[in-house]
Amino acid sequence: GCEKSNISNNKNNTEVEETNKNNEVKDESKSELKDDKKDDIENSSEEVNKKDTNNKEEETNTQVKTEVFKLYSKDANEGQEIYIGEVEINKNDSLKNKLTILANTLSEKAFSGLPITLTEIKEVNGKKIAVFDLNEIGNNAGDTPIANYKGVNWYNNYFTGSTGGDITQYTLINNLLQKNYSGDWIDGVKFTYKGKKIEFDHVPELGETNF
Repeated sequence: GCEKSNISNNKNNTEVEETNKNNEVKDESKSELKDDKKDDIENSSEEVNKKDTNNKEEETNTQVKTEVFKLYSKDANEGQEIYIGEVEINKNDSLKNKLTILANTLSEKAFSGLPITLTEIKEVNGKKIAVFDLNEIGNNAGDTPIANYKGVNWYNNYFTGSTGGDITQYTLINNLLQKNYSGDWIDGVKFTYKGKKIEFDHVPELGETNF
């Protein structure tokens, strides 16, 4: 009788061992699953981090690609050059866009927001010449006679008087020519007033091509 019970005990023991083994296998596979999930989470957070750094890199790249154009005018009393501001422009912008942004900023900083519009960039003897039209705003625009002008305008505020006219010429020509700029730029600049040649006493240079 003793032998039989030993055998059944052995049987029970082996069964217990097997179920333990099975449980161990299950636990292992569970922990493997956990590890896999962990890996997935780590990978996804790594990807997110990568994205973040990529975005940062792109941002810094765009910052690097901008150029600063400084703007100057003349002091009315001393006649010395004075700094009036600057504008940041995307390096990859077209020449036309750069000139337009520069002209708009110059208008705001030095000419009470009066229009300075790039009308064309033409080639003359292998040189690039930009033509800008100076126009009036509001009721002064179009065919309004100068005698009827009201408020701030090119003619009364910026073309009259020898000092005022000189400052206007200097500010428009030098800032749009940007002679110190080493990139692709224009060689010369010329201006029209309301689409016509400028022929006013105190701003004679605006009617000519300036290099």
